[in-house]
Amino acid sequence: MDDFDRIARCLIQRFGGITSLQLAPFGAVSMVYPMSAPGMDNQKIIGRNDFFDPVHADHAMEAIDSKEPRLSGPRVLLQCNKETGILVRLAIFSKAAPRFLPNSAWRFPNGTTLVQRCQELGRAEAGHGQAAAAAPVCSFPGHVVDGSQTHFWGFATMVTLISDLLRPLHFMEKSSDEEEQFDFEILDKTPHPSLGPRGVIKRYFPTDPSELAFDDAVSIPINVAELDVEWVMNLKPQGGWPLLTEGFWSRFLVMLISVFLLLIACTVMVFYNVRGAYKRLERLEEFKRRKRLAVVESAVEDIDRVRFPMCVMRLEDFEALGKLISHEDARSQALLNFLDTPEALEDRFTSSTPPS
Repeated sequence: MDDFDRIARCLIQRFGGITSLQLAPFGAVSMVYPMSAPGMDNQKIIGRNDFFDPVHADHAMEAIDSKEPRLSGPRVLLQCNKETGILVRLAIFSKAAPRFLPNSAWRFPNGTTLVQRCQELGRAEAGHGQAAAAAPVCSFPGHVVDGSQTHFWGFATMVTLISDLLRPLHFMEKSSDEEEQFDFEILDKTPHPSLGPRGVIKRYFPTDPSELAFDDAVSIPINVAELDVEWVMNLKPQGGWPLLTEGFWSRFLVMLISVFLLLIACTVMVFYNVRGAYKRLERLEEFKRRKRLAVVESAVEDIDRVRFPMCVMRLEDFEALGKLISHEDARSQALLNFLDTPEALEDRFTSSTPPS
């Protein structure tokens, strides 16, 4: 977590189209990059608990239940000056995470405070055998990794504004030549309530909105079943459809290709971000596995050594003494043979030379 800002900055610069990245240990947002930017103030969401916030609670539970990245939106984001954006939330499970979430509290806008005392439940279970099902938001087991049970650690969330998603396609940039400019709107067929009844995700028109109607616009469906995306783009030239002129269809074809590029960019962006996070977790688990293996190998090598070595004296040396002497005297006279490994014992008592 100490390198969160540096890692988040690298991901945003490398993949593009990402507005911000969030980290929410045990559901409480504690780290966001960037914290602020033009038109964005992420300080507002620090401390937000995704389990209790009614705007995010259902999506948070979906991410935990599915154990896969879950897309939410498009919807209006308050921390981004009420711009429309998309959230992709991934639940992280770890063997290092505690079974029960820490105690937490959430204050609703109406002044009501909800307190979740998960640690008390854990102590009660340990002492009296009570079932954790008494508080379903206190413990979330994950997959079993290397024979060990993992538990929920927190959320990693990616936020992408629609304007940032469209920027690489140069939809809203004015051309330096006399090429035709287009007005467009993108609608969601299953809109979030914050988008209004029509589900307007993004609308671009330099002219007065009251003078603009998309009744004669071309409708282009944008569907990605894997992400539950069902959008429609309505597109028309600024000022209405002109008579067919030379080069019109080529420009229109470029616009259609740009729409498909938008679709591909959205899919690739989500895939590589999630894949990168998964690979980093895999490398971390492999490092931990090698450390455990090194400890076991060291212990096995230690077992192969005799804890209390056997000391023997040649029969001829013993008879030459003619009396009993102390162990220290025998050792100082170099009369003792130390057998401190299994191999030495085997060689001594299985060789053709009679044991002393």
